[in-house]
Amino acid sequence: MFCCSTLFIFPQATSQDLPEWYLLEKGRDAFRKGDFAETLTLLKRFQATHGEKPEAVFLTGQVYEAEGENRLAQKYYERALELSKQFYVLEDKYQVLYRLAHMYLAEKRYKEYESILIEILRDHPESRSERFEKFRNSLSKLVTTDGFNAALQLYRFRNDFATRANRELGIFYCRTRRSDKAILHLTLSQIGILSTLIEEVKFIDPGYQFKDLKELLTLAVARPYLKGYLNESGTWEGFYFLASSLYLHGVMDQAKLIWDLASQFAEGEMKARSQRQLQKPQPEPLIGF
Repeated sequence: MFCCSTLFIFPQATSQDLPEWYLLEKGRDAFRKGDFAETLTLLKRFQATHGEKPEAVFLTGQVYEAEGENRLAQKYYERALELSKQFYVLEDKYQVLYRLAHMYLAEKRYKEYESILIEILRDHPESRSERFEKFRNSLSKLVTTDGFNAALQLYRFRNDFATRANRELGIFYCRTRRSDKAILHLTLSQIGILSTLIEEVKFIDPGYQFKDLKELLTLAVARPYLKGYLNESGTWEGFYFLASSLYLHGVMDQAKLIWDLASQFAEGEMKARSQRQLQKPQPEPLIGF
């Protein structure tokens, strides 16, 4: 005859016994489920045991932002940036900067939004090189004279933390009628995304050599995971606004070529907007300061 009783084979762990990441991951899980009170409780336990860490400070800011407490959220984001050298993954700093930028955009604090994106780009090693300024000017000229396809034949960039900043800044400049800057930043963003795509296609077909953008996109959308990469990377939004910027700059032939590609390969809103622009092109709605 067996007697049933509750036995604790392992001793109950206290907060101090738990790995540092455990409470933080539990907090993130609670946040994803929308349980903000539980998230804050876990973060307080985390701080009491492990001290102030930027990952926990950032998550606290996200909770307050989700609750509409933007001023409080901003303070936590700014504190996370002050602690940014302590991030376990140093590039997590850019998640904080993007979150702060989007808060500014939602509040129509456009100058602060622009400043955050420029700050992200200034962190990029390429932006600090002496040849970068000359390169920027030659890239913009190439796209407006010979087209984006010619630029993609000549250049390859990493798709890294700066890619998104280039795209968002390009869209912002397009919508504030600064077409030259918009063309530059959107071109940098699109080449970064497509450089990764070209490498993936080469992995599938080692003999592949890029020649034509339409051919590349045709190959990509035929494979679900490459199509998903394009959709998730903001590719179609980038192309749409690059075409809009070229149109604003007076380069209608190049604008139509890119709108045409977006109308064929994009999905949803960007596809529909590209089709409308081909029929009756017009500048993007202006946002002001």
